[in-house]
Amino acid sequence: MTSAPVLCPVCRSGGPDAATCARCGWRLSDGPWVGELTDAHRAAFADRLAAARRAHDLAAAARAAGFPDHGDDAVLARLAEIVRDGPPSAAELAAARRAAVAGPGIEPLTGALERALARLVAADHAVLTLVDVASDGIGVAHLGVNHLGVPLPLEPVRRFPWDEVLPWLPADPDERLLVLAGGVGRGGTDPPTADRVVAAPRHLPVETAGRQNEVLVLHRLGGWPVPDQLLRYHPSVRQIGVDEPRLDDRAIRELPAIAPLRHGYSLVAAVVDQRGVPRPVLCPLFPAGARAIERPRATVTVTAPDQPDESLTIAVVAGPARAYAGQCAPVAVLRCDLARGAEHTLQFQLHGAGQVRLISPPGVDDESARASWPEPIDELPPHYQPYSAAVDLVFAIEIGGTEREVGRRRDLAVGIVDALRARHPAPDTVRVGVIGYRDHLGHKPHSVVDAADFASIDTARSTLVELRERPKVEPYAAPVEDALHAAALLRWRALSRRLVVIGDRPPHPSEDGGVARCPNHRQWSAEVTRLTGRDVHRIVVWDRHPIRARQNQHSKHAESTWNAIARPRRPRQLSEVDADSIVDEARLLGRPPAPPLRFPLIAGGKPLEELS
Repeated sequence: MTSAPVLCPVCRSGGPDAATCARCGWRLSDGPWVGELTDAHRAAFADRLAAARRAHDLAAAARAAGFPDHGDDAVLARLAEIVRDGPPSAAELAAARRAAVAGPGIEPLTGALERALARLVAADHAVLTLVDVASDGIGVAHLGVNHLGVPLPLEPVRRFPWDEVLPWLPADPDERLLVLAGGVGRGGTDPPTADRVVAAPRHLPVETAGRQNEVLVLHRLGGWPVPDQLLRYHPSVRQIGVDEPRLDDRAIRELPAIAPLRHGYSLVAAVVDQRGVPRPVLCPLFPAGARAIERPRATVTVTAPDQPDESLTIAVVAGPARAYAGQCAPVAVLRCDLARGAEHTLQFQLHGAGQVRLISPPGVDDESARASWPEPIDELPPHYQPYSAAVDLVFAIEIGGTEREVGRRRDLAVGIVDALRARHPAPDTVRVGVIGYRDHLGHKPHSVVDAADFASIDTARSTLVELRERPKVEPYAAPVEDALHAAALLRWRALSRRLVVIGDRPPHPSEDGGVARCPNHRQWSAEVTRLTGRDVHRIVVWDRHPIRARQNQHSKHAESTWNAIARPRRPRQLSEVDADSIVDEARLLGRPPAPPLRFPLIAGGKPLEELS
């Protein structure tokens, strides 16, 4: 037959019949004594018992008030009013502060959650339940993950006060706090035995419903007897400090900063092969397992496609290594204006799982592109060609003839530069050269061209206006070959090159015949070949004299020669064209619009993760 447990008069814990309380050390039995038990003996015993009970409750009050680490004197003073056999003296309060013992070793909240969050992120359909044990009660949060592996709450955080978790606790908040910390108080709460604490607590999840599910207890009250007993047999308890962030909806929203990335995050860019065919590539930014709490940054150097529309898609996606960009999940999709044709440094910062920010240059969220992903990948143009509106234009104008003849040729050229000034998207990028060619005077070599080097549209216009007619000597040929030679010697830029020849008479022939050869020993066919090799496209405006409309040897030579100079196009009759038509035919406004390439190009080599 077992004896009934003996309740300690100091801490009121129950235990087997023993001489000393196992919890507080109070002697439960003593003696025998010699002599009579006097009132003085009884009074001395009562004083010792009162002091012990007061000290016991004061120790619990100091623990509940946060001593020795984060002590709150106001809370201690309030709890001191309800200790047994009080009120305590100032010396007893000071002794309680000094005697306070720190709880077990604690860790920061981030450290306590790190491994559990990693397991949650790695699983497909797991649930992580967090239990926050604090002085005002417990909080319970249930977490899952989305398709990116980002921890998300499955429902709002719920908090339960201690009187709902353990209904036998006192209703008064201060008494309840004192009892939780191991005190008894004036109310004389029934003993918080281990069986009573552990048996059927409410709202405290213990077991998991699935193999991948987990319950993690965040214990802020280490060293408090009642919570310690409550969690004594719980399989997963982590001790954290009382000053760690409270588990509420806001704290849950900040968990992605602690959670590791399930997959690496990459920038979607493009590379263009030698045929001009673009294809998507992934440029790694943050590897799988990276955490935002470490504030990692990533920098990528890209080149903006050379096209009129400078708005680009800056897309960060999540996916396994060497995945196709269209099969990766979009993390952040932005619109960013980047100067076309130039290199740019993009800087990103990881702010959490599923949270990447473009630090520089600034961008604007593109929700429609993100919602329609991977359509932006599917809309890559079949061919990419750098766009440039800049152009080098040279006029070669025959100035041998009457004032009327030269005037209409000059007027067409002036009209063309005026149209360029009005219609060109970037007229400051246009350079214009002017070559006026006049007849040979004699059969000795000499200069027959007046060449003005490349200049602005306005300067070239002034040069054109000043062109004046010169005498016509040879009726069937003009020094076109000298003008072509002068054009070939100009310093053309590596972009669109156009030569507009406006004249009547064809060049001097390369062979002897009815018309003399060039005194400067130029051959128009060789000069055309040289211009073709330099990618100078030629447009011929033929100011054909009526005499060359007759079908004879000279008219046939003129037509075949002008056709060869203008090839692959055909010469245009001056009487049938205007300035705008020549601007359009010569493509002086830049290349025709093409489907834009919306993604940045990789600068300086291939990315680490190139797609097959």
